[in-house]
Amino acid sequence: MPKPVRAVIFDFFGVIAYDQDPATRERIEQVLDVPAPTLWQRYWRYRRAHDLNELDGREFWRAVADTELDAATTARLIELDVASASRVDDSVVDIVRELGEQPVTVSLLSNLPLDTLRWHQEHTPVLAEFADVRASCLTGLAKPDPAAFNSAITRLAVSPEEAVFIDDQEANVTAAAELGLHAVRYHRGMDLRSTLAALMSSSPSESVPTV
Repeated sequence: MPKPVRAVIFDFFGVIAYDQDPATRERIEQVLDVPAPTLWQRYWRYRRAHDLNELDGREFWRAVADTELDAATTARLIELDVASASRVDDSVVDIVRELGEQPVTVSLLSNLPLDTLRWHQEHTPVLAEFADVRASCLTGLAKPDPAAFNSAITRLAVSPEEAVFIDDQEANVTAAAELGLHAVRYHRGMDLRSTLAALMSSSPSESVPTV
């Protein structure tokens, strides 16, 4: 007998929250005297360490700029970085809230810098809907590290086959699927509600696209 789905685990950026806003990215580029391609190459080179809180906001932007920055400039860059990914997708938020009325546990597993997490804890009400928030800056574990997924399901007291994981990044979805979770690669406009309904009612003999 297949095990019923008991938990749905959401990613944050690219699923609940929109990806970086292009207009705010341009404002970041205006603050730093660094060519845009170089800036964003460095940004993503050091972002994982920032997500893990190995680099705080000051250290992260110092690495991106490749020079010392004054306190006001650093504060402005942190503010813009948080603002660039501050918009949430209300249609996904509605699904989170609907799941909260069903016999499943809803949680969050996301690679998040500490400043960004703190902002969303204060300004994004949907975070209160999650039974557990696994943020990389607090756990020291970042996707697609299998330990990040194992930490999430252990906290929820479910087995991999009892959990659905939703993320927009292929590497994260693949890692979750390899551990046995029902892994859904999300993209804007997909019918996530129907995908979840199918997973939560399916048996092994039924074909449900999860990766």
